[in-house]
Amino acid sequence: MIEESAIATVTDLAERQGVLDITVLICEDDAFQRETLRGLFESANAAEKRVRFFVTIVESPTAALALLHSEAPPRIDLVLLDIDFGPAESSGQEMLPALRAALPPMASIVMLSVHQGFSLVHDCMSSGADSYLMKPIRAEEVRSLWQHCFRRQGVVTRANNQRALASPRGALVSPL
Repeated sequence: MIEESAIATVTDLAERQGVLDITVLICEDDAFQRETLRGLFESANAAEKRVRFFVTIVESPTAALALLHSEAPPRIDLVLLDIDFGPAESSGQEMLPALRAALPPMASIVMLSVHQGFSLVHDCMSSGADSYLMKPIRAEEVRSLWQHCFRRQGVVTRANNQRALASPRGALVSPL
């Protein structure tokens, strides 16, 4: 039910405002994958009339955290986070809690991996990921990534509303 209302809200917003701007942070160590994702987002921007993606790409979770903790961090709506960064870097899964803490509550994190397994997906989702996509990513998946942002927004808004109702005076409580 949350997903349907969140999507309806986005559709209504797109009709009122014309274009939705989604800022994306891609955290991927493989140069080929980075360029492939960049191309897919460029194609999505050309194909989509209601959504426009603005993409920033970093090569590691450490670089992503440095960007998010910088003096003037960019607004990020969506993070695409690879899981495997090789032995020289912590895995995306290990860095997920730190990235979640550094992002605003409304930002979505989508894990990317060539590995499929229930326990891996479950662990990522339990650690703060909003979704999990298998590589290679298809153009249709990129064009629909904006929906994750608004699903997350609906979940955060609903949680805040429940906290406000549960508080003694019904006052708003700080975000997640």
